[in-house]
Amino acid sequence: MTGAADRARPRSRHHPVLVLAALCAGVAVVLFIVRAGADSVGSTAPIDLPVSDVAVVPVAGETPVMSLRRSAVELVQRQGFGRLDTALDDFAAGLDTRSCVRVAVGDVIAESGRDGVVIPASSLKVLTAAVAVEVLGADHRFTTVVQAPAPVNGVVNGNITIVGGGDPLLSGDWYPSSALDRYPVFNHTSLDALAAQVAASGVQRVTGVVVGDGSRWPEERYNTAWAEGVAGIEAGPVGALLVNDSRVEGGAFRYDDPVAAAVIEFERALQRAGIVIDGGAVTADAPTSTIAEMTSAPLRDVITEMLHTSDNNTAEMLLREVGLAAAGAGTTTAGTTVVLDVLAGLGLDTSGIELFDGSGLAPGNRITCDALLTVLATAPDAVMDALAVAGRSGSLVDVYAGTEWDGRLRAKTGTLGNPPYDQDPPAVKALVGELLMGDTAESMRFALVLNQYQIDDQSRYRPLWGELLNILDTGPDGYTVADLGPR
Repeated sequence: MTGAADRARPRSRHHPVLVLAALCAGVAVVLFIVRAGADSVGSTAPIDLPVSDVAVVPVAGETPVMSLRRSAVELVQRQGFGRLDTALDDFAAGLDTRSCVRVAVGDVIAESGRDGVVIPASSLKVLTAAVAVEVLGADHRFTTVVQAPAPVNGVVNGNITIVGGGDPLLSGDWYPSSALDRYPVFNHTSLDALAAQVAASGVQRVTGVVVGDGSRWPEERYNTAWAEGVAGIEAGPVGALLVNDSRVEGGAFRYDDPVAAAVIEFERALQRAGIVIDGGAVTADAPTSTIAEMTSAPLRDVITEMLHTSDNNTAEMLLREVGLAAAGAGTTTAGTTVVLDVLAGLGLDTSGIELFDGSGLAPGNRITCDALLTVLATAPDAVMDALAVAGRSGSLVDVYAGTEWDGRLRAKTGTLGNPPYDQDPPAVKALVGELLMGDTAESMRFALVLNQYQIDDQSRYRPLWGELLNILDTGPDGYTVADLGPR
């Protein structure tokens, strides 16, 4: 993303130099044909003819060599972009005035459609993912460490501590198949494997207790910008030590204290690994050292889980880790500041953009389709490859299955109902991603964010999604070279 702002800016498509180049190329072709014709009849000396002596006489029904119809590709592009611009403008005119839609062909953002400041909902996660890759790197891994006094004859005389490293996918092996969430966690970091490492280090018994350390970030379990009914249900609590999204096996609800839940789960995992936890009072711990550690999957796999399942906790934790890495503070405020700095570095005007989280749950978030599309146009493969695929995966697994867009549409959805449904802020339905063009590697990238009362009703947003996808499917390919080629 860094330094790619110029790629994201619209470029002129009809430069007069292109026309001049086409004319010169035509003259060169004619001279080549004349010379080749002379050689074919056995001439031993080159024949030099002035350009003025070359007569171009079209055969009836055929296109002259010097005709501008020979510049078919340029004309196709002109006709195609014109058709796309008209269709997008017509489509935008039918949207609620609070909505926006923008499209990029390759890395060129079309001038048509409509931009504006909108509530992004979970489409904001695309931004969070892209900035996380920019700041941390696609191969970054989160590390969870276990510390304790060195065991003597298999006994740890003191406490054993699990230290959180900001891993959003640290989970017991039971959690992915628990069906506690609509979209189960995947690419998880195994808490059971970490406990097995402790046992493999020679620990058989702990005289003290299991301790949790979540001090990597300041305590900030919930976001005050979230609407009522979100905290503890849609997202949170959040902390640098989070296991099973703060759930304990057998429990129906999330613990309010993520460290307390992590301690219970880790103690159970240690016991399953054959380690006895006495839980006795310890007057003074001996010096501790790392006896085990577990690293997460690479960040590219973490953001795949986040974008496929729209994992709010993962988004919030990535934002805080970005804040810690780039601004020295593992807070939401630091993270959003870094995101705005990255957008500004892409040449975007951030004056109307407001960010309160990384998940898009806050109804006060404000973003533009231009910002989302610029990020898409400059995003690395790690982000684009992490998007859910229509008819195949994630939040799009049941969307457009068996249609012409099955397997071709890769996108992030976004939804906020924002009750009471007939008052501001309006509901949100977003679709941000790309449509692959046939069997080629080419794609049309787009950002459609609908802000309108009750737009989260499928009967309202699906027709608009389909209309946009049909426009993209026609796009600049509305005319073919064959249509404009020589006859």
